[in-house]
Amino acid sequence: MGEIVTVTLNAALYVTYEVEALVPNATHRVTAVHHRAGGKGVNVARVLADAVALSAAVLSPVAGTVDPAAYLALSQET
Repeated sequence: MGEIVTVTLNAALYVTYEVEALVPNATHRVTAVHHRAGGKGVNVARVLADAVALSAAVLSPVAGTVDPAAYLALSQET
C-alpha cells in the first residue's frame, strides 16, 4: 500500500496519570504513568495508519529546547 508523511511543527507529549479512584477532596496516589506522542500531525498519521493500513511517518523539525521523552514516545509507536 501507500505511504503518508505528516509534518508536525509543534509535536506534543501527552502524559496520563492513572489512579485507582477519583475521590473529591482526597489525596490520590498515582499507580501508573503513560506517555504518548501527539500533536495534530502525529494524531493524523496515527489515525490514517490505523484506518487505512498505510505506512506513516512523522517529520517534526526541532528548534530550541527539546524534551527527549516526546521523541522517545514517538519512536516507540508501531
